[in-house]
Order: sequence, then C-alpha cells, then structure tokens
Amino acid sequence: MNFIDAVKTCYTKKYLKLEGRSSRPEFWYFVLFYYAVIVLIILVDVYFLNVSTNEFSADPDAFSELGIYLIFGFAIASLPPYIGVTVRRLHDINQSGLWVGAAFGLAFVSVVLPFAGMAGSIINIIILIMCIQSGSKKSNKFGKR
Repeated sequence: MNFIDAVKTCYTKKYLKLEGRSSRPEFWYFVLFYYAVIVLIILVDVYFLNVSTNEFSADPDAFSELGIYLIFGFAIASLPPYIGVTVRRLHDINQSGLWVGAAFGLAFVSVVLPFAGMAGSIINIIILIMCIQSGSKKSNKFGKR
C-alpha cells in the first residue's frame, strides 16, 4: 500500500471501521500524513497568518485564532480514522483494540488524577512499540491477512 492509498483508505473506506486488520504501511503512512498536516498548519499559521511574530515560539499568543481552529478541527475530524487504524493495526498483531480504549480512558481520568496521565503515556508507548511489530502472517481471531 502506498502513501495516498493508505490515507484515502483511512478517510473514506475505513473512516469508522474498527474491525479487521491494517498493515504497517497503512498505519505508518496515515500517522505520517496526520502529523505532517498538523506541522504544516502550524508553519502556515506562524509564518503567514499571524503577522505579529516572525519567529516560531511555543507561546500560545504566537498562534492565530484561525490556526488553532484549523488544528483543532483537523484533529477532531481525524480522530475516528486515527483510532480505527490503530485498533486495526493492533488486530494485525493479534492484540485487542482495548489498548486504545485504556489510553483514552486514562487521558480523561488524568484531568482529576494526574498520575493517570503518566500511566496513559506508558500505555501509548506500549501501543507504539506494538504497532512497530510485524503482523501475523496467518489469519487470526481478527480476520484474514
């Protein structure tokens, strides 16, 4: 699967699909696209939309309101395919998609219990390591190869 096919598949054919399996290229191309778009929005915002500053800064005032809305809108619109491709990638290595649910649950709980954020970060690292692994060559309980 190439870059464009992976992005089209995640945004059109499998937008809300949690069943089945995703190959490593499909997952990593989608992740690359997701973060590339966010970086592009930030660069365009800082250098073109916000004329009050000419240098990149982590200061929230360095971003225009439009840039913040664009990043937030893109992230929200991309959340279902991001979750879906991650769950399907975990299925490809014969793991449950509940890992993603645990990470999200801990992210919400971390608002009240700060240590839950650390646990969520650890789970996200575990998910990342699992997504690097090659998938099972044979059919597994989540579907055929």
